[in-house]
Amino acid sequence: MRFDVTLKHRLGNNGQTHLSYDHMTDSNVTSHSNTEDNGFQNLCIMPSVVTLIGFRRQTQHKLGTGTYYWYTEDGTCSYPPPELPPVAKHPGITDFVALNRPQFFGSLACGMCFSVNGSGVGLGLNPIIGQHIVFVKDMCPECKTGMAMGMKVCRGLFFTFETGLAGDIDFSQTADGRWNISFQAIQCPVGNTSIEYKLQGSNTYYLKLQVRNARIPATFVEMSTPDLSWFPLEHTTDGFWVARFPKGVTYPLNLRLTAANGEVIQDTLSMDYIVNEKVLQGNGVQFTLDNSLPMLSYGNRR
Repeated sequence: MRFDVTLKHRLGNNGQTHLSYDHMTDSNVTSHSNTEDNGFQNLCIMPSVVTLIGFRRQTQHKLGTGTYYWYTEDGTCSYPPPELPPVAKHPGITDFVALNRPQFFGSLACGMCFSVNGSGVGLGLNPIIGQHIVFVKDMCPECKTGMAMGMKVCRGLFFTFETGLAGDIDFSQTADGRWNISFQAIQCPVGNTSIEYKLQGSNTYYLKLQVRNARIPATFVEMSTPDLSWFPLEHTTDGFWVARFPKGVTYPLNLRLTAANGEVIQDTLSMDYIVNEKVLQGNGVQFTLDNSLPMLSYGNRR
Protein backbone atom coordinates (compact mmCIF):
# COMPACT_ATOMS: atom_id res chain seq x y z
CA MET A 1 0.00 0.00 0.00
CA ARG A 2 1.28 3.46 -0.88
CA PHE A 3 0.48 6.60 1.07
CA ASP A 4 0.84 10.09 -0.35
CA VAL A 5 -0.49 13.23 1.28
CA THR A 6 -0.68 16.69 -0.20
CA LEU A 7 -1.79 19.74 1.77
CA LYS A 8 -3.22 22.56 -0.31
CA HIS A 9 -3.51 26.07 1.09
CA ARG A 10 -6.08 28.40 -0.41
CA LEU A 11 -7.72 31.68 0.49
CA GLY A 12 -11.44 31.80 1.09
CA ASN A 13 -13.72 34.65 0.10
CA ASN A 14 -13.18 36.27 3.48
CA GLY A 15 -9.40 36.21 3.05
CA GLN A 16 -8.86 33.50 5.66
CA THR A 17 -6.60 30.57 4.95
CA HIS A 18 -8.25 27.20 4.52
CA LEU A 19 -6.63 23.79 4.38
CA SER A 20 -7.66 20.92 2.19
CA TYR A 21 -5.92 17.64 1.70
CA ASP A 22 -5.90 14.62 -0.56
CA HIS A 23 -5.35 11.20 0.97
CA MET A 24 -4.44 8.62 -1.65
CA THR A 25 -3.84 4.91 -1.34
CA ASP A 26 -3.52 2.34 -4.07
CA SER A 27 -7.24 1.68 -3.96
CA ASN A 28 -8.94 5.01 -3.34
CA VAL A 29 -8.64 8.74 -3.34
CA THR A 30 -10.58 10.94 -0.92
CA SER A 31 -10.59 14.70 -0.56
CA HIS A 32 -11.46 16.73 2.50
CA SER A 33 -11.63 20.43 3.14
CA ASN A 34 -12.06 22.81 6.04
CA THR A 35 -14.68 25.51 5.68
CA GLU A 36 -16.66 27.72 8.00
CA ASP A 37 -20.26 26.77 8.62
CA ASN A 38 -23.29 27.48 10.83
CA GLY A 39 -21.85 30.70 12.25
CA PHE A 40 -19.06 28.87 14.09
CA GLN A 41 -15.52 30.10 13.66
CA ASN A 42 -12.80 27.58 12.86
CA LEU A 43 -9.31 29.07 12.73
CA CYS A 44 -7.29 26.34 11.00
CA ILE A 45 -7.11 22.55 11.09
CA MET A 46 -4.10 20.28 10.95
CA PRO A 47 -5.51 17.37 8.94
CA SER A 48 -5.56 14.05 10.71
CA VAL A 49 -4.34 12.30 7.61
CA VAL A 50 -0.91 13.90 7.97
CA THR A 51 -0.45 12.32 11.36
CA LEU A 52 -2.04 9.10 10.14
CA ILE A 53 0.82 8.81 7.68
CA GLY A 54 3.33 9.94 10.28
CA PHE A 55 1.97 7.42 12.79
CA ARG A 56 2.14 4.58 10.27
CA ARG A 57 5.70 5.58 9.45
CA GLN A 58 6.64 5.77 13.13
CA THR A 59 5.41 2.22 13.73
CA GLN A 60 8.27 1.12 11.51
CA HIS A 61 11.65 0.63 13.18
CA LYS A 62 13.82 3.76 13.08
CA LEU A 63 17.43 4.42 13.96
CA GLY A 64 18.28 7.49 15.98
CA THR A 65 20.07 8.89 18.99
CA GLY A 66 18.98 8.71 22.60
CA THR A 67 19.98 11.66 24.75
CA TYR A 68 19.09 12.98 28.19
CA TYR A 69 17.71 16.16 29.64
CA TRP A 70 17.11 16.78 33.30
CA TYR A 71 14.14 15.19 35.03
CA THR A 72 11.06 17.39 34.77
CA GLU A 73 7.49 16.78 35.86
CA ASP A 74 5.84 19.17 33.40
CA GLY A 75 6.36 19.72 29.68
CA THR A 76 4.91 20.94 26.39
CA CYS A 77 2.12 18.37 26.51
CA SER A 78 0.49 20.00 29.56
CA TYR A 79 0.43 16.98 31.89
CA PRO A 80 1.16 18.73 35.20
CA PRO A 81 1.53 16.31 38.10
CA PRO A 82 -0.26 14.71 39.79
CA GLU A 83 -2.63 14.61 36.81
CA LEU A 84 -0.66 12.40 34.44
CA PRO A 85 -2.92 10.13 32.34
CA PRO A 86 -3.37 6.63 33.80
CA VAL A 87 -1.30 5.05 31.01
CA ALA A 88 1.73 7.13 32.07
CA LYS A 89 1.60 5.28 35.40
CA HIS A 90 1.39 1.83 33.79
CA PRO A 91 4.13 -0.45 35.19
CA GLY A 92 5.27 -1.13 31.63
CA ILE A 93 6.18 2.52 31.06
CA THR A 94 9.83 2.91 32.00
CA ASP A 95 10.58 6.50 31.00
CA PHE A 96 9.14 9.85 29.98
CA VAL A 97 10.62 11.40 26.85
CA ALA A 98 10.65 14.45 24.61
CA LEU A 99 10.50 14.05 20.82
CA ASN A 100 12.32 16.12 18.23
CA ARG A 101 10.20 18.89 16.74
CA PRO A 102 9.21 17.30 13.36
CA GLN A 103 8.19 14.00 14.94
CA PHE A 104 6.29 15.87 17.63
CA PHE A 105 3.82 16.94 14.90
CA GLY A 106 2.87 20.16 16.63
CA SER A 107 2.01 18.21 19.83
CA LEU A 108 -0.21 15.61 18.13
CA ALA A 109 2.35 13.09 19.40
CA CYS A 110 1.58 14.00 23.03
CA GLY A 111 0.67 10.86 24.94
CA MET A 112 2.12 8.47 22.34
CA CYS A 113 4.14 5.46 23.42
CA PHE A 114 7.34 4.13 21.86
CA SER A 115 9.47 1.04 22.24
CA VAL A 116 13.11 2.17 22.38
CA ASN A 117 16.01 -0.28 22.20
CA GLY A 118 19.62 0.57 22.96
CA SER A 119 22.80 -1.46 22.62
CA GLY A 120 24.95 0.76 24.81
CA VAL A 121 26.95 2.05 21.84
CA GLY A 122 27.70 5.75 22.05
CA LEU A 123 29.43 8.31 24.20
CA GLY A 124 28.86 9.31 27.81
CA LEU A 125 28.44 7.97 31.32
CA ASN A 126 24.95 6.43 31.26
CA PRO A 127 24.41 4.07 28.31
CA ILE A 128 20.93 3.22 27.03
CA ILE A 129 20.76 -0.57 27.07
CA GLY A 130 17.88 -2.93 26.35
CA GLN A 131 14.22 -2.12 25.82
CA HIS A 132 12.53 0.96 27.22
CA ILE A 133 8.78 1.59 26.85
CA VAL A 134 8.44 5.35 26.89
CA PHE A 135 5.64 7.92 27.12
CA VAL A 136 5.82 11.23 25.22
CA LYS A 137 5.16 14.28 27.38
CA ASP A 138 7.40 16.97 25.91
CA MET A 139 9.13 18.37 22.83
CA CYS A 140 12.89 18.70 22.40
CA PRO A 141 13.38 21.79 20.18
CA GLU A 142 17.14 21.31 19.81
CA CYS A 143 16.97 17.58 19.01
CA LYS A 144 17.97 16.54 15.52
CA THR A 145 15.86 14.77 12.93
CA GLY A 146 17.45 12.29 10.59
CA MET A 147 17.43 12.58 6.82
CA ALA A 148 14.86 9.80 6.57
CA MET A 149 12.09 12.37 6.88
CA GLY A 150 11.05 13.61 3.46
CA MET A 151 9.11 16.84 3.31
CA LYS A 152 8.99 18.70 0.01
CA VAL A 153 7.99 22.31 -0.38
CA CYS A 154 6.81 23.12 -3.88
CA ARG A 155 6.06 26.73 -4.79
CA GLY A 156 5.58 27.41 -1.09
CA LEU A 157 2.11 25.85 -1.20
CA PHE A 158 2.28 22.08 -1.33
CA PHE A 159 3.73 19.84 1.33
CA THR A 160 4.22 16.11 0.82
CA PHE A 161 5.18 13.62 3.50
CA GLU A 162 6.78 10.74 1.68
CA THR A 163 9.11 8.78 3.93
CA GLY A 164 9.58 7.75 7.54
CA LEU A 165 11.19 9.66 10.37
CA ALA A 166 14.36 9.13 12.33
CA GLY A 167 15.97 11.32 14.92
CA ASP A 168 16.66 12.05 18.56
CA ILE A 169 14.60 10.98 21.55
CA ASP A 170 15.41 12.87 24.74
CA PHE A 171 14.93 10.98 28.02
CA SER A 172 13.64 12.91 31.02
CA GLN A 173 16.48 11.84 33.28
CA THR A 174 19.42 13.54 34.92
CA ALA A 175 22.04 11.50 33.07
CA ASP A 176 24.77 11.82 30.46
CA GLY A 177 25.53 10.71 26.92
CA ARG A 178 24.45 10.24 23.31
CA TRP A 179 23.56 6.65 22.49
CA ASN A 180 22.57 4.75 19.37
CA ILE A 181 18.97 3.52 19.55
CA SER A 182 16.23 2.02 17.45
CA PHE A 183 12.66 2.96 18.18
CA GLN A 184 9.12 2.22 17.10
CA ALA A 185 5.74 3.74 17.91
CA ILE A 186 3.42 1.32 19.68
CA GLN A 187 -0.15 1.40 20.91
CA CYS A 188 -0.18 2.64 24.49
CA PRO A 189 -0.92 -0.02 27.15
CA VAL A 190 -4.14 1.59 28.36
CA GLY A 191 -5.63 -1.70 29.55
CA ASN A 192 -9.28 -1.23 30.53
CA THR A 193 -8.95 2.52 31.17
CA SER A 194 -10.91 4.98 29.06
CA ILE A 195 -10.12 8.22 27.28
CA GLU A 196 -10.09 11.25 29.58
CA TYR A 197 -10.49 14.98 28.99
CA LYS A 198 -9.51 18.25 30.55
CA LEU A 199 -10.69 21.81 29.90
CA GLN A 200 -8.44 24.82 30.29
CA GLY A 201 -9.43 28.49 30.10
CA SER A 202 -12.79 27.53 28.61
CA ASN A 203 -16.18 29.22 28.84
CA THR A 204 -19.55 29.06 27.14
CA TYR A 205 -18.17 30.66 23.97
CA TYR A 206 -14.66 29.26 23.82
CA LEU A 207 -13.53 25.69 24.31
CA LYS A 208 -10.00 24.44 24.95
CA LEU A 209 -10.11 20.68 25.32
CA GLN A 210 -7.37 18.13 26.02
CA VAL A 211 -7.83 14.50 24.95
CA ARG A 212 -5.88 12.20 27.28
CA ASN A 213 -5.08 8.53 27.81
CA ALA A 214 -5.75 7.37 24.25
CA ARG A 215 -4.43 4.02 23.05
CA ILE A 216 -3.68 5.62 19.66
CA PRO A 217 -3.38 9.42 19.35
CA ALA A 218 -6.49 11.34 18.34
CA THR A 219 -5.67 13.36 15.23
CA PHE A 220 -9.07 14.92 14.59
CA VAL A 221 -11.66 16.10 17.13
CA GLU A 222 -15.18 17.35 16.42
CA MET A 223 -18.08 18.54 18.57
CA SER A 224 -21.78 18.30 17.88
CA THR A 225 -23.57 21.59 17.12
CA PRO A 226 -27.22 22.50 17.83
CA ASP A 227 -28.23 21.48 14.30
CA LEU A 228 -26.61 18.06 14.93
CA SER A 229 -23.76 18.63 12.50
CA TRP A 230 -20.13 18.07 13.53
CA PHE A 231 -17.83 21.04 13.98
CA PRO A 232 -14.03 20.47 13.87
CA LEU A 233 -11.74 21.83 16.56
CA GLU A 234 -8.29 23.25 15.85
CA HIS A 235 -5.23 21.63 17.38
CA THR A 236 -2.80 23.70 19.46
CA THR A 237 0.93 23.35 20.06
CA ASP A 238 0.42 22.58 23.76
CA GLY A 239 -1.70 19.48 23.25
CA PHE A 240 -5.25 20.90 23.25
CA TRP A 241 -8.11 21.32 20.79
CA VAL A 242 -9.82 24.72 20.56
CA ALA A 243 -12.82 26.40 18.94
CA ARG A 244 -14.96 29.50 19.35
CA PHE A 245 -18.74 29.27 19.53
CA PRO A 246 -20.38 32.70 19.01
CA LYS A 247 -23.79 31.24 19.92
CA GLY A 248 -22.44 29.28 22.88
CA VAL A 249 -21.78 25.58 23.32
CA THR A 250 -24.58 23.06 23.68
CA TYR A 251 -24.64 20.76 26.72
CA PRO A 252 -23.82 17.98 27.17
CA LEU A 253 -20.63 18.10 25.08
CA ASN A 254 -20.90 15.43 22.40
CA LEU A 255 -17.53 14.61 20.84
CA ARG A 256 -16.34 12.63 17.84
CA LEU A 257 -12.69 11.52 17.84
CA THR A 258 -10.66 10.17 14.94
CA ALA A 259 -7.55 8.12 15.73
CA ALA A 260 -4.32 8.11 13.76
CA ASN A 261 -5.30 4.75 12.26
CA GLY A 262 -8.66 6.12 11.07
CA GLU A 263 -10.95 4.67 13.75
CA VAL A 264 -13.81 6.99 14.72
CA ILE A 265 -15.54 6.91 18.11
CA GLN A 266 -18.07 9.14 19.86
CA ASP A 267 -18.09 10.21 23.49
CA THR A 268 -20.10 12.52 25.73
CA LEU A 269 -19.11 14.80 28.58
CA SER A 270 -22.24 14.91 30.71
CA MET A 271 -22.13 18.43 32.09
CA ASP A 272 -24.32 21.51 32.09
CA TYR A 273 -21.57 24.05 32.75
CA ILE A 274 -17.84 24.40 32.06
CA VAL A 275 -15.40 22.90 34.58
CA ASN A 276 -11.78 23.93 34.02
CA GLU A 277 -8.53 22.32 35.23
CA LYS A 278 -10.15 19.06 36.25
CA VAL A 279 -9.79 15.63 34.65
CA LEU A 280 -13.16 14.68 33.16
CA GLN A 281 -14.57 11.27 32.28
CA GLY A 282 -16.77 10.54 29.30
CA ASN A 283 -18.81 7.41 28.65
CA GLY A 284 -15.87 5.06 29.13
CA VAL A 285 -14.87 4.71 25.46
CA GLN A 286 -11.41 3.91 24.14
CA PHE A 287 -9.86 3.29 20.72
CA THR A 288 -9.81 -0.45 20.07
CA LEU A 289 -6.65 -2.51 19.94
CA ASP A 290 -5.45 -2.59 16.33
CA ASN A 291 -3.78 -5.91 15.57
CA SER A 292 -2.15 -4.42 12.47
CA LEU A 293 -0.13 -2.00 14.62
CA PRO A 294 2.68 -2.72 17.12
CA MET A 295 1.78 -3.10 20.77
CA LEU A 296 3.56 -3.52 24.09
CA SER A 297 5.87 -6.52 24.25
CA TYR A 298 8.86 -7.29 26.44
CA GLY A 299 11.47 -8.51 23.98
CA ASN A 300 14.78 -7.28 25.39
CA ARG A 301 13.80 -5.14 28.31
CA ARG A 302 16.24 -4.37 31.11
